[in-house]
Amino acid sequence: MISRQIFSNSQFSIIRTLAILVVLFLPSVVFSRSGVDSVKVKPKITSYIAKMDTVISIRLNFNNEHERFVLNGNDFKYDLRPVFFFSNRLSFNYRIISFGFGFRLKFIPGNKSNSLTGSSKAFFLRLGIFTKHWQQELQFGRMQGFYLFNTGDYVPGWTKGTDPYIQFPGLRIIAITGATSYKFNRNFSMKALSNQNEIQLKSCGSFIPSISYSWYQTEDISKDTVAKSKQKSNAYEAVLNVGYYYTVVLSKRFYGAVGFAAGCGADYTHLVTKLPEGTVYTDYFSPVYRLQERIGVGYNSRKFFGGVDISLLQSLRNENGNAVQLNTNRNYFQVFVGYRFTAPAFLKKKASQVEDLIPVNLNGK
Repeated sequence: MISRQIFSNSQFSIIRTLAILVVLFLPSVVFSRSGVDSVKVKPKITSYIAKMDTVISIRLNFNNEHERFVLNGNDFKYDLRPVFFFSNRLSFNYRIISFGFGFRLKFIPGNKSNSLTGSSKAFFLRLGIFTKHWQQELQFGRMQGFYLFNTGDYVPGWTKGTDPYIQFPGLRIIAITGATSYKFNRNFSMKALSNQNEIQLKSCGSFIPSISYSWYQTEDISKDTVAKSKQKSNAYEAVLNVGYYYTVVLSKRFYGAVGFAAGCGADYTHLVTKLPEGTVYTDYFSPVYRLQERIGVGYNSRKFFGGVDISLLQSLRNENGNAVQLNTNRNYFQVFVGYRFTAPAFLKKKASQVEDLIPVNLNGK
């Protein structure tokens, strides 16, 4: 059984500190109206959405959304986690395109490598395309370096905080994930929630069906000559989701957002085990059932924006005895801040030329 990931007391302290920083940051933005109003940003305003077609937005977030994975068997359970709590993403958004990359800052509390847990490396790339009704997201991720969170189950007398965890510095995960979504209500802005490249002017919601898909490869690439066996796993998953999302415009500059989605799909895992006597190939297949909830608050002006989002994700699957399974029962959050500025003339011209080549009405004119 995959265990549910919850926040420890130390992690809760970090979350609370970030939340306080956001609360302190937002009022300073609100009271700097003269700076905001001086920005030469002229959004295209409809009754429900302010479209920022001439604006580039830069967005930086801090989040604890990262994968860990669990190996389950009849008489064992390995809970492996990366050596960091926070990751960061910097994204650039213009018209229908959103591009970003992820990294981790070692000086942030919870991210520091040490002799007890070892060290991790992580890198992410993300691409999003948003049209009038369609949304396409793709992400590439690579992580290396994990430790066994439940080391105490296997080392007699092990003491947390004093004794080192069992470490896997050569364990690597490569992941490609994506989602294709369709928005029914044209008055509801997904860009206002996903990358803040639009502003929702009136409260509005929409049904949004989607299909999410992923490929994960796990492999130990260390040069360990002592180990008598090694495993390499390729996991494929596809889930069809039906969701509803709603944005509540609280005032001219503040908003709240809620969402719920339920889905079902399938998971297939191909496991290669190399033993001294030969290579063993094993295949696993299981149905997947998923629930996801989201709630957030934010600030949105012509120049600055920021906010906090919390997501809850639960998955239920018919587990196989020895399958490598990525943990998808987790709570995670993000704190984000951003800035908008007018795009240079050459970029506007190139973007218009590209959009003219696409035979769909991207902006809903």
